[in-house]
Amino acid sequence: MRNQKHIALLVIPILLFLFLKLQHLSIRLSDTNIYFYTGFRLLHQQFLYKDIFFTNLPLFPYISSIYYLISSGNIKIFYATALLEVIVITLLIYFIVYTKTKNYIISAISSLLYMFSSIVMVTSDHQTGVFSASIFIILSYLLLEKKYFLISGIFAGISLLTKAYFLPIFLSFSLHLLFIKKDYKHFFRFLTGFISVTALVVLPFLIFARKEFITDLFYSLTREGTTKQDAILIFVKYDFILFSVFIFNLFNFKKNSLFAIISLVSIVFLFFYQGLYYIYLNFIVPFLAISFYNLWDFLMQKRPLLKTILPTILFSAIIVNIIMYATYFSNFEVIKNINSVVELIKKENPKYLYGTADITPVLAYLSKIPLLNNIIDTNPNIFRKKILNSKKLTQQAIKARAIIVVRGTCCDKLSIDNSPINEIFDKDLLLKYCKPLSSIPLNTKGKSSSINLLKCY
Repeated sequence: MRNQKHIALLVIPILLFLFLKLQHLSIRLSDTNIYFYTGFRLLHQQFLYKDIFFTNLPLFPYISSIYYLISSGNIKIFYATALLEVIVITLLIYFIVYTKTKNYIISAISSLLYMFSSIVMVTSDHQTGVFSASIFIILSYLLLEKKYFLISGIFAGISLLTKAYFLPIFLSFSLHLLFIKKDYKHFFRFLTGFISVTALVVLPFLIFARKEFITDLFYSLTREGTTKQDAILIFVKYDFILFSVFIFNLFNFKKNSLFAIISLVSIVFLFFYQGLYYIYLNFIVPFLAISFYNLWDFLMQKRPLLKTILPTILFSAIIVNIIMYATYFSNFEVIKNINSVVELIKKENPKYLYGTADITPVLAYLSKIPLLNNIIDTNPNIFRKKILNSKKLTQQAIKARAIIVVRGTCCDKLSIDNSPINEIFDKDLLLKYCKPLSSIPLNTKGKSSSINLLKCY
């Protein structure tokens, strides 16, 4: 009976999480659509970088291909793979914390602080590889603790090859081995694993698509993101408990130097990294959840009365996050009536589609209409860096009898929003040669209130 209660501490919240998320499972404005379509194209004998413009490290597109096969090409199931990854991470956090504390309650709380954190609740509506990378880096940490240094380095490399912004965790592991443990022998084993898997994955691209690989990755290192302060303030505001753990770890160096180094290196990374988005902060969230037990122990020693009050505070914060997600974010940027839009595109039978990257790839996939020049990612930063030219591509799209997909608003002849995402078009050409075809209403926090289809032939 005791073991059943302990299992219920984790199983019931996981079922609640799935119930909440699955009922809101939808196709959204999302980079998920880029990865889904990229995975689809890779299965049709196209080569990353050479045939497909891609601005990140190469592993997640191939993981996306696996998820495409698992989901049998169903994009909603592809989205749902992120939820399964979150559950895997939750179980890993529970296992790690229980191994350290032998306390079922603290282990469950740590896991739930992760699963029901605001950042995980919001970003798990998308499959962008961040949770895949989290699984790999947690396994690296677990293996590091078990002193399997070579394999730990391999998983750290796999994590970084999945999402480059997990670099602070790899650096933290390295610095801890070098300067705290002064374990040079095992550091070189760890580094050997990391370098070996990185070389193994990267080498084919250096051989067969060297120029494109280097050019695309250079763009990734220099691209711009949202305002750093905005992303960080959102995290501080909605995940103040995890942020408290982050700050506590900085001052808990003597008792747990690794987590202190992770917090310190993360601060340096956030300060210098140019293209920061809210979702990127996921790289540190699992380690804040794991290290929560240190803050708990400290508070229990200093304020024993908190033993009864603190769980109430924690579970109240979790409930607030659930309510906030259900109320404000569950339908955020959901593409409604997408099937009717796809049928309209099929009826118009354009030769190509060209438009914003957060929706056009999925319209191309569902309608079986190819993307112009096979360009899947049309992030406006690419155009600002002069890698792609908006005027040339708009001219090509018009000449090639394409349907153009733009972010819309109500206050323009063609309802074309002036937000940065529409920098991929030459607006004057659209106004001259195109006419409105259809509009999809959106629930967004920005100026864009719709996705609009323009017919340019």
